[in-house]
Amino acid sequence: MQAKRERYRASLVTLSPKRLLELSEKRDCLELLCLSLGNQPPDRYGSIEPLRRGDFVGDLDKVLEEWHQGLHSLDWKRDKPNLTGGFHGSWLPDFLHSNECVITKDAAKDQAWLCSYFEAASNQSLADYAVLHVVGQQDVDRSRASGGWVSSGSTKLGDYTLFPTTHRLRGGLPNMFWSTVLGRPYVSIMGRNRLLSCPDADVVELDYGGIRVTSRLPFWAARTEPEAFENWRDTVREHIGREFFVDAPVYGKTARVPQFEWI
Repeated sequence: MQAKRERYRASLVTLSPKRLLELSEKRDCLELLCLSLGNQPPDRYGSIEPLRRGDFVGDLDKVLEEWHQGLHSLDWKRDKPNLTGGFHGSWLPDFLHSNECVITKDAAKDQAWLCSYFEAASNQSLADYAVLHVVGQQDVDRSRASGGWVSSGSTKLGDYTLFPTTHRLRGGLPNMFWSTVLGRPYVSIMGRNRLLSCPDADVVELDYGGIRVTSRLPFWAARTEPEAFENWRDTVREHIGREFFVDAPVYGKTARVPQFEWI
């Protein structure tokens, strides 16, 4: 009998300097999502649970109107194959990033789509910071020690997802993840050439000037090859500069963080 393939939950999160409050910005987000998902669009959507069924593509104007007139967020779900996500605008007086998140329960099956959409969404949102990752035990342990940037509805490792926020970034970068986009504020303080020369990584300069750093280890290496993945992280953090990370004080440094500018 063939062994059952293990599935890993993966998180995609982008943090954008756009407030995502304008109708045109929201339409751009929905059109990119629909274009990317093709003939497998979301089955449900809404601003509050329970999400209701609807023709997401055919009723795009209706979806947009509800999002714009209702709360400042829109969540969506596709039942088969399972995929969930959401857009969350920055409506508070204290300027914070808007964000988009996507979660899959099958990282291997969705890897190609996630990587493609990750780059497209980062470009469109002018992401200051974005991550694509399968959470490993090291992420959970580090998050508990330095401030929560992973979340879960249970204590099972497979249920954890990434949850970076503006507040956390103001204390330093949490870590390097399987694929990390460092936007223009980070490129400005870290140096373009330094980021483009990150070791043992596939590095791409995005259209808007952000830089994506992707490990050459498997997408789920944080779960299956934790020692190798941590060694890679250490190498890249050392190359970029440990002073940019939240654990900088451990190395006798004060975390350097950029000034975010809002659009």
